[in-house]
Amino acid sequence: MRASHLSYSQHQLLPDIVGRHLAQTNTWSKAVAFPTTEIVEKRNVSSNIRDVLANTLLNQYGNRAVGSVRENIDALKEDNTLTVTTGHQLNIFTGPAFFIYKISHTIRLAEALAKKYPEKRFVPVYWMATEDHDFEEINHVHAYREKLVWDAPSGGPVGRMKTTGLSALAEEFIALIKPDERVAEMLREYAKQGDLASATRYLVHELFGEYGLVVLDADAPELKTFFADEMVNDIVHGSAMDVVAALNGEITAAGLSVQVNPRRVNLFYLSDGLRLRIDREGEKLVAGNYRWTVEEIAEEIKRSPEKFSPNVILRPLYQETLLPNVAVIGGPGEVSYWLQLETLFAARNIAYPAIVMRAGGVYIPANLAAKMEKLKLTVEDFLQQPDDIIRAWLMHNAAQSVTFDAEIAQLTLLADTLKEQVINIDKSLTGKAEAMKTKWLTELDNLSKAAVKAVKQSEEVSVNQIRQIHETLFPANAPQERSRNIFALNPAIITFFLQHINVETPNLVVMHEE
Repeated sequence: MRASHLSYSQHQLLPDIVGRHLAQTNTWSKAVAFPTTEIVEKRNVSSNIRDVLANTLLNQYGNRAVGSVRENIDALKEDNTLTVTTGHQLNIFTGPAFFIYKISHTIRLAEALAKKYPEKRFVPVYWMATEDHDFEEINHVHAYREKLVWDAPSGGPVGRMKTTGLSALAEEFIALIKPDERVAEMLREYAKQGDLASATRYLVHELFGEYGLVVLDADAPELKTFFADEMVNDIVHGSAMDVVAALNGEITAAGLSVQVNPRRVNLFYLSDGLRLRIDREGEKLVAGNYRWTVEEIAEEIKRSPEKFSPNVILRPLYQETLLPNVAVIGGPGEVSYWLQLETLFAARNIAYPAIVMRAGGVYIPANLAAKMEKLKLTVEDFLQQPDDIIRAWLMHNAAQSVTFDAEIAQLTLLADTLKEQVINIDKSLTGKAEAMKTKWLTELDNLSKAAVKAVKQSEEVSVNQIRQIHETLFPANAPQERSRNIFALNPAIITFFLQHINVETPNLVVMHEE
């Protein structure tokens, strides 16, 4: 296998807000795209938080807390230990490949920082989105052209869901992708874990435990205690909405789009297996059939913080309250919404990390790599729409010419010459002359399209190969990494991708199988 790289900026592959962030040209933002010495030197959390965090992790890992993972968990108790973190939903069987790429980047950035700052220890952390309740986003996996769906009752935090039915789905998945025995047994064992949080921890640990990656489930009473005051503040003052809305205004004024919008209350209530959004109704706070006064709900948060769950606005603040974090690794959407929270972190006096755009990946299997070479097409060519790729390829490679540029130029010149002559005779004939020119060019355009169609038919094999390659690299016109599963692509690319990430300048790692 060999690697090449595609520049995010050169090929304009990112939203403008993220592109400007990487170029440090967001005038309304002071966020950095790589951890600075100032962030590294100043970042810390209290020894009390460190101790509780480490003990919670040991309880969650049980007998799997061994080797470099155990060393990193123990190290979190020390003041010189910092973290590099990525977060993601609990997609079944790891979901889309970019989940693997995010974690890989987190590991490599921690290693790079350890070399740069040898007096510090850097622990890579995967923050499981166990409290998310959007089951439809995680309940499926793509294996080639097949979509397997886990049909299970949902509505509450997904991390607490029992894995009932996952074993049967694992067998379907294994039958489709035909992995080696090691991967097959890993997938079977994953499906046997008691709940989805445990299953995800198991699978991620099997894939990345040797690198010391620590997997954290923050849906824990002892951890929520440290965030209780911030949750009460959101209920009592609702200031997050005003702070974030003000920055959103600056972002949109700069001609950029915002990813998330704040609410007056940014919390959910966890009860009876459900995650219920809390709303204000006059002087009352309401979640489903539950109703509180401000004083009553504030007391319940202090008494039972585990019953409350931060939404997308507050979750990053919860993360940075618990972890001595210097960088958060995210995709385009995550980077976008973290940039919207910069002033909220400042208002709440919580340290704001470097916001790092993850590296991406494109895997080209050997059979398609051979076809691309024969067609003389590169991965850059496939950044276009299929019809545009085919049209350009036909112009340069088809046996018959399919370009009428010279004829169009000649016909335009002839029409303009005739127009000048008739205008000199009678200006009222101008309209007829224009109509004649339009008709001629339209007819030539139709003839050109018919010729392209005819040539396409004569080059049917090549045209179909181009479409096949594009569908593999960009299924449904979206990047491969956003739908295709790593086990269906090729598990061997995990190690290869780790070896070829550029943490200083994130880009797309193109993996060519040979």
